[in-house]
Formats: sequence, C-alpha cells, structure tokens
Amino acid sequence: MIEQNLIATFGGLDAFKRPPSKRTLKPRRNKTVFGPPPPPPPPPSGHFHAEHIRDDPTLGFVHAPPNPNRTFQVHQPAQSDSVGLTASITVDPSGIVTEAPEPFTWTIDQPWLAVSTQGQTALGWTISEITSHLPPDPSTITPLTPSKSNPEAAQTGLLIYCGLDATTTGQLAPILSSQFTPSTHLIYNFEKSLLAPTMDMMLYGIQVDAGLRLQTISELEEETKKNTYNLWQTVAQIGFQGKFSIASNDDLQDFLYGYLGITPVKTFTKGEEKISVGAPALKKIREANPSLEPFIDLILHTKDTQKLTSTLKMHLRRGRFHTSFNFATETGRWSSSKGVFGDGSNAQNLDPRFRRILIADPGQIFVYVDLSSAESVCVAYLADDLAYIKATTESDIHTYVAQLCNPELPWPSDPAEALIFAETTKLDNVDLRSLAKKGGHGSNYLGQPPTIAQHLKISTPVAEDFQISYFGAFPGIPRWHSEVIEALSRAYPAIPTLMTPFGRERQFFGRPDDPATHREAVANLPQSMTADSLNLGLLRVWQRLKSHGVQLLAQVHDAVLAQVPITKAAQLVPAIVETLQVEVPVRGRVMKIRADAEVGYNWGKHHPESNPAGMQKFDLTRIPEPPAALPRQPLTTISIPNLKELMR
Repeated sequence: MIEQNLIATFGGLDAFKRPPSKRTLKPRRNKTVFGPPPPPPPPPSGHFHAEHIRDDPTLGFVHAPPNPNRTFQVHQPAQSDSVGLTASITVDPSGIVTEAPEPFTWTIDQPWLAVSTQGQTALGWTISEITSHLPPDPSTITPLTPSKSNPEAAQTGLLIYCGLDATTTGQLAPILSSQFTPSTHLIYNFEKSLLAPTMDMMLYGIQVDAGLRLQTISELEEETKKNTYNLWQTVAQIGFQGKFSIASNDDLQDFLYGYLGITPVKTFTKGEEKISVGAPALKKIREANPSLEPFIDLILHTKDTQKLTSTLKMHLRRGRFHTSFNFATETGRWSSSKGVFGDGSNAQNLDPRFRRILIADPGQIFVYVDLSSAESVCVAYLADDLAYIKATTESDIHTYVAQLCNPELPWPSDPAEALIFAETTKLDNVDLRSLAKKGGHGSNYLGQPPTIAQHLKISTPVAEDFQISYFGAFPGIPRWHSEVIEALSRAYPAIPTLMTPFGRERQFFGRPDDPATHREAVANLPQSMTADSLNLGLLRVWQRLKSHGVQLLAQVHDAVLAQVPITKAAQLVPAIVETLQVEVPVRGRVMKIRADAEVGYNWGKHHPESNPAGMQKFDLTRIPEPPAALPRQPLTTISIPNLKELMR
C-alpha cells in the first residue's frame, strides 16, 4: 500500500528511470542459465491485470497501480516499417482492463516490443512479454525522467527511488523473517544495530593535511622518475632495444618472457588461460629466478609508488578522507571501499605514507585501539588449551612461541629484552619472532610444513621442526582441528553448519572430506569471533562514549580508530580500551581479548625525527603535545646492481 501511494503521488515509475544509454551493447554469448522457472503467464483472455505490465521503459508505456477507473496511456514507438500507436486503456478497481480501443493489436516484429495481442479482441486479449536487449526510444520516456534540463523531475525521481528502496525492503522483511532461526535473528539484529555507528564514521570522514598531501605527491613523483630511470638504464645495459614501460603488460611480457626467455606465468580467469605479469606473477618470477630479485623488486616498488600517487590525487569532499564499510555475510568481518559518493578509498589497507597525511581535527587527538593477538586468543579458547591461553593472555605470544621452539638459545629473562632478541636472531634468514608469528598462524589454520616453508622462504625441514615443537607445546590445537573436521563429517549428507560462541552460524557447501573445506571451517571460527568481538565493542563505544566526546573514525579488522578531545584523553582513552574488551563465554571459560592503545596527531607511525606526531603507545601520565609543524620526510629511492652481473 505504501508503494502504491508513492507511485500514485509522484506519477509513475518511469519518473526515476535513467535516460537511454548511447553506447552500443555488445552481443552476449549464448550460455545455459540456471535458476528459478519463469513466472507464470498472465491470466487467460478476458482477464488482463494491470499488474502484469512491467515497470520497464523498454516496454514503451507508463505504469501505475490500479485505482478506480484509472486510465493509462500506452505507446508503441514508430519504426521505419511500422506506424506508431498511442492508445488509452481503463482498469477497474480489481485490475481488469474494462476499456480499450478496437482493434488493439500489437505485433512482435519490432526488436523492443514486449506486448503482443495478435488475433484477440479489445476486451478478450492476452499478454506475452519479451525482454528487450536494446535501449528505449527517447520518445517513450516520460517528462519526469531525471535530466539536467529538468532538475525538479530528477529530485522527484530520487525521492521515488529512495522510497521504493525502503518499501521493497519492507515487503521482503516478513518473508525473510519467517526463515530466521534464533541465532540468525540475533545476528541480524546485531548487524542492524551496527548501521548507526557505521554511517556515522562514513559521513564524518578524516581530516587530510593538505600541505603534507601535496608534499608527499611531489616526493613520490620524484621517486617514481628516479626509479623509472633506473629501470630503463638496467634494461638498456643488457641490450634490449624494444619499448619498455612497466605500465604496459605487453612491454613487460615482451621483455621478461620474450627477450629474457623466462617461462611465462599463466593464470586462469573464468576457465580461460592467460599469460600474466601482474604482481602475483612477478613474485613467482622472483622466486624462480633469484638473480632477478632486485630488478623485480624495483618494478613492484615503482608500481606501488605510482598507485599511491594516484590515490593521493583522488578527489576529497570538504578536505576529508571518506570510506565505505561493508558487512561480510559469512564471517562478520568488514571490508572497506570507496566512499558512497565515489571519493576516498579502502581505509583498512592504507600505505603507511598515506596514513601520515590523515590528521586529527583541531583540539582532538587520535586514539588507535587494537585487539592484541585476537585470532590467537580465540584459537586458544576454542582449543581449550590452558598453556596456549596463558601464552596469549599473559605475554607476547610470538616471543613466547619462539622461546618454546628454540629453548637451546640464550634467551634473556627480561620480557622486553627477549622481544628484541627474537626480532634480531634469525633462522634461515627469518627472524625468530616472524617465524613464530607466521608459522603459528599457519599451523593454527591447518597449514602444512611445505606451504609454511614457501611463505616464509625457509626450508621444509625447518618448518616441520617448528610445527612439531608448536603442537607439542599446545596439544589442544590439533585436537580442536579434529573436532571441527569430525563435525563436518558427522553432518553429512546434510549441509554442515558450525556456530561460533557469539551465535553466528555458517554453512559449508564444500565436500566434507576436502582439506580445503577443513581449512575454511577451522579459519572461520576465530576470524568470525574476532570480528564480532571488535564490532560489539565498537557498538558499545558509540552508544556509551559518543556523548562524552568520542568520535569513531574507522574500523580496521581488529582495531578501531577514533579521536577524542585532548583535554579528556586521560579519561576517555582508558574508557575506550575497557569498553572494547568484550567478555564472551567459550567452552566453560570467559574469553576477554586484551586491547592496546596508541595516541597521536596523525595516523602514521611515530618517529622521533621524521614523524614526532605519529601514533605511539598510550601513557596515562604523558599525553603528547601537538607539534607546531611536521618535518619533511626524506626521499627514498632504490638502485639495483648491474643486471648483466646478476644474470651470469
């Protein structure tokens, strides 16, 4: 009823249709379409309901819902071999056509024709619809079509569009609600409540330091010129005379696969094999040809610099950086993309040099709070492994694991010194802390030693020894893996469904005996728990602390960026930390992920010389003062050795 009132008020659905496209549509390949059966045909002759006239400008008429004695204008545009037809039909309150011109016959020899009444009388005709693949004739568009010359119609069309967005959703709501289980209803209400803080962050945006932005763009462009010159010089050294630009895939293929004779890296896209020189392909070339590593690194670095320069030049609304946040239906993790008005970009994967130009508003200070080792904590409680729970909650888990797996080394007793020792001591050219972090993360998610070795660039025996020590110290983890795999198998032949401690359900449609399905299920639980824990804390911060001056700015997977008044930072930062630490029962225990806070006046990493205003660990006794000016960041360039020497 609401939808009908909207349409009746504003005069028809065509009011918000876009003008016809001027581009030529490419013919589509024939393919089999799998889906629901087509809708049933309209009522038999003598009972044509107006609701069967579809809301599509390609049909050549305006549609409104049936009202008493409502008259509709229908129009068939003229073609080179036919005569245009305009007529009126009248519909009674039940939707049946009661008056129409005679004879009223539509033909189907026009490409966009959607209605045919061949051989029928005016009051006893039937309807068949044919979907058109051509844009409509401009003469079929009503005066209410949004256009620059008709701004009032454009605004009216937007009102109708927004109204139908809401009413259509309202019509679907009872249908979908009837399919809810108690857990899905709980998660639905939770995610619906997150819309308010999410919209608040998206609309507010983050202030950009305009001067530093221009300075950074200039530095990056200069860096790109120098590195591009180094690439050209390197290519010339080995006698390549062809055209070379890293922006051209053809040029890179000619040089790498043609001139150097490297085995092409192939990818498969929608079943089609293609030769690739994208970033993943270049990394594979680097791994297979160690002598080319400096050259490939320079290509990748220059590409990244060009991309960052382009991002920095993007349009900004009101001098602020905006983003969009999107909810994932499977795990609850958020993704990020451009702002709703087409400006900004992904806020969850920003280059450190970009973060530095994002600054707090005047009188405010940034607060960045992240959940420490969140997924590891979730694994510890899911596995019900007391040793792992203690390691994740009482110490730096990665340093602790490094000590457990390498007890023969002279580890310092002081935790801070042990952390430095783990970061500076290497095994197979990888520092012990990185090995413990990435190796432990991979092992938690059913990673096998060869795969872990490949990612860490270590030997497989080293990865095997690490995993033996790791699972020996934390036996609950492989036991939990077996429980998840057993749960998948036990559900067969039904679709396996797993539920997290937060009540979020997920179905797994892969084969229950497939290792890929096992990895997907094992990883889903801690990743989903981390997302829900952070988002629940974020919601509570918005509900409880916004009125006290906390402005949320961004959600970054397992962290939150906000700003608070400088004068209230000593009180509000601890309150944010405490509110984000959500308690949830897991297997008879109460899990609470520790949160750590950093503060600063820009989102870049703190450096005493190059970025004193950057983010640094929060100290209740010392709130940093805002600096008067930021020093210029030194230019970074890359040079590589002679390629001829590398390839000998």
